Amino acid sequence: MEPEYIPWFHRFNPTYSSFVVQVPQTADFSDISQINGRFVLELKKKWPCQTHQGEHGEPGHCYIAPSGEHTRLNPLRLKAWAAAMSAGDATKHEPPNHPSFDGVRNASLLGPKPRGRSGPNPTVAPAASDSGRDALVMLVSALVPLIGGLAQKRPYSESTPPVTPKRAKTTLSVPDSPIPAKGSELHHCLCDFAHLEGVDLLSCESALDLEDYLPDIIPFVSDVELRRILGSTHGVVIKFKKFCKEWQNRLEKKVRAQSC
Repeated sequence: MEPEYIPWFHRFNPTYSSFVVQVPQTADFSDISQINGRFVLELKKKWPCQTHQGEHGEPGHCYIAPSGEHTRLNPLRLKAWAAAMSAGDATKHEPPNHPSFDGVRNASLLGPKPRGRSGPNPTVAPAASDSGRDALVMLVSALVPLIGGLAQKRPYSESTPPVTPKRAKTTLSVPDSPIPAKGSELHHCLCDFAHLEGVDLLSCESALDLEDYLPDIIPFVSDVELRRILGSTHGVVIKFKKFCKEWQNRLEKKVRAQSC
């Protein structure tokens, strides 16, 4: 007999004697996710990096351009590259035409920089003719009185320092969306994080949900644990924890406003 399904918010309850562990099966993932996952494994096999290692000393993964420049293959770049391979728009030998690889592709199109300050074959400007020099002298002579008149009209005052105009602050904000349905908070939080911060962690949703790491819990999870699940850098983990805390505060305000 199959075990009774228990919602995520009852997975640990005093009425139950232990945790209910749900092991993800292959059938839980779509065909596209499985195909993209296979391409991600191929990319990791193709582009190992001994220079940029993981947190436990294991080899990292970087795309190494012909110029020798390393580009870290984080989860976002791996997912974009694998999706392009699945669509037939790229191979494992060269990154796809994707915004996350813009810097890499632009550098490869420009090619190696010429050596020297003026390039390999600097050109010598021809000497100015006598008529050109005379015309330049006449132009400068005509401008001198005009510049002097402007200086007299607007004298510089040492007692009044120049004023620098203030720049208007621009901040990204989460759109005023309705309260997510019960049990879908993690998915909506990951979608907002990808939209506002440009870091797509939706592929890690199942792993986070398996540990009951929801937006209200994630800020209290250790950085080491989140790096293990997300496979991201320490900076991304810190940014994600801060985002989840702010996202949960906004959600609680919406719930309180709706109940009033």
